[in-house]
Amino acid sequence: MLKKRLVVLLAVMLLIFTTACSGKDAGTSSEGDKKDAPKKDKNVELTFMMWGNEAHQEVYNDLIKKFNEEHPNIKVKMESVPFPDYQQKITVLAAGKELPDVGWVAERMVPQFMENDILEDVSSFKDDSDYKMDDFFPSTLELFEKDEKLLGIPFSTPPMVLFYNEDLFVNAGEKTPNEHVKDGTWNWEQFEKSAKAISAQGVYGANFFRDWNTWIALLSHTWSYGGDLFNKEQTEFTWNSPQGVETLTMLDRMMFADKSHPKAGEQVSFESGKIGMFFDVYSYVSKAREIEDFKFDIAPLPEGPEGRYPMLGQAGYSIFKDSKHPEEAKELLKFFTSQ
Repeated sequence: MLKKRLVVLLAVMLLIFTTACSGKDAGTSSEGDKKDAPKKDKNVELTFMMWGNEAHQEVYNDLIKKFNEEHPNIKVKMESVPFPDYQQKITVLAAGKELPDVGWVAERMVPQFMENDILEDVSSFKDDSDYKMDDFFPSTLELFEKDEKLLGIPFSTPPMVLFYNEDLFVNAGEKTPNEHVKDGTWNWEQFEKSAKAISAQGVYGANFFRDWNTWIALLSHTWSYGGDLFNKEQTEFTWNSPQGVETLTMLDRMMFADKSHPKAGEQVSFESGKIGMFFDVYSYVSKAREIEDFKFDIAPLPEGPEGRYPMLGQAGYSIFKDSKHPEEAKELLKFFTSQ
């Protein structure tokens, strides 16, 4: 009798074990198994938004193609928006809950996007041993850190430099900015003199602005004279100081007295060949390389009594909140910012 009971018990246990195994193979796995299951069979589409020129877009087309080879289930749709319209575009998309999954963000946009709470926390990247977060300079991450969260990853921290049309300097018989740098005479006074001499050819000697919404290049002049836009605590506007007034007075002289700078609202690009000197961050070189009508070069900004103070631009990637595919978006962000 005992032997018969043991045989029945063994048969029941075998049946339970077989059923459990077949259930697992059929996809009725436990919660732990579901969590660890790969998602590579799930086809998704991500939207990646940026600004930039055709050269930038070609780079990303290649990157997206390589990403798709590693992640064939993830399709990436790239959208490009002109830089002056980009921040407003993101704001409108946020209001309609139609934000892209991943996008570029510039330093001036980050505070608003943080305030609006539309950036996703990617602090988990720090715990990913394969990601090599230590490769990033800590100071470049500060812009994206808030309340112990990491809300973006930097990819560009270019300094502002001076692009100049070498042909216009040669035609005017003027020393180039780099020649003045070599002689130790490249200061703001010489900058104005050079701009005035260049403008005698029927062109503009200098242009501080990529567009009239982007006036921050002027601060390089204020900083080099010891002034600033705000106080150190960022609680008081200080550009009405003597240093700030002198900066705007310089611009007034160049626009209305010397006529060496475009007037407010007048758009004249460096690529047109009608600008002697142009202020922009170094990454503008990708656009300048397309110039074929004249020879250009790059020089440091002019120097003031307190030294030479170029602005640092910064751009990074962020994942926007409410992405329908947050894990896939993280994979794309990791790929874009990987070695």
